[in-house]
Amino acid sequence: RNRNPRNLALLTPPPKAGTVILGTSDYSNILFGKVQRAASLYGTNLNQQPLSILQPPDSPSSVPIGGAKDSEGSLNKVLWNRFGLAMCGPEGTLEEADCLRPLSWWIPQAEMKEKLVFLDAASETSSTDGNPFTDLLRDIFVKQPKGGSSQAAVKSPPIPLNVPFVQCAVQRNCAHIYILSNDASLPACLQTLSEHAPSTPATILVLERGTTLAVTSGWKSALPQDMEGELSGPVSLRSYSEGGGGDEQESDGTGMFPAEDAAEVMGQVALRTDRNPTPNLDTQTQTPLIVRIGNVFQDTHTNA
Repeated sequence: RNRNPRNLALLTPPPKAGTVILGTSDYSNILFGKVQRAASLYGTNLNQQPLSILQPPDSPSSVPIGGAKDSEGSLNKVLWNRFGLAMCGPEGTLEEADCLRPLSWWIPQAEMKEKLVFLDAASETSSTDGNPFTDLLRDIFVKQPKGGSSQAAVKSPPIPLNVPFVQCAVQRNCAHIYILSNDASLPACLQTLSEHAPSTPATILVLERGTTLAVTSGWKSALPQDMEGELSGPVSLRSYSEGGGGDEQESDGTGMFPAEDAAEVMGQVALRTDRNPTPNLDTQTQTPLIVRIGNVFQDTHTNA
């Protein structure tokens, strides 16, 4: 059923929390920009400065396309071009190696107690900088999967989580782990959480089957930011069914889901849902909440 976004306003402010985002994929960079803006709004209770963890090329979950190293430069280009000349600031990034070191007073950003941790197990390409000319060249020379096209079906590869980072976040008592995944990556995500974060609450958004993640060409964040957020188009959120039951919608394998919408929904989920659900009373473990996210298909899904 359709719901007015105005009816989803926060009833009570969520607990105060900082945010840690691993990597600088398009999705992660846009999520950083959205969290940075949301933190300036009364009632979100987010720390003003999110933290981006910069990964080296040989990191377990670093995007392999082109062998490019995750960098502060790629994050700042996205913030500058897509978020109205924003910047991450000197305290907005931290090298992965420094994050994984034992806690010390000279690296205070590495503390993750009660922080929200965001991981990306869905992005298959390196970050774009948000420059309109770059977007145009990408559209001309790079075949972007689009629904209804004649391209061959795309099968998303599995993208592993960064196990050392997950272990570090759990050991430092992070509040919640939020993961964007595709179908191929989901089994490994669940195994990693089961083995290394059994008692840490987690939420996983799984992309529609056969779809890939990409930024809408020319997209820029609207101003001003408000509690309602912004979406490029209608979004479907529904219960996840591993076996492909009646609530599963099979894509033709050539669809694209906007990275900016994935970031918006993930941010809203972090703000509006219970971050500390009751664990299993017998085992004291947490069962990850898994939700399917995708484009809307002819009134067959719930709009969010």
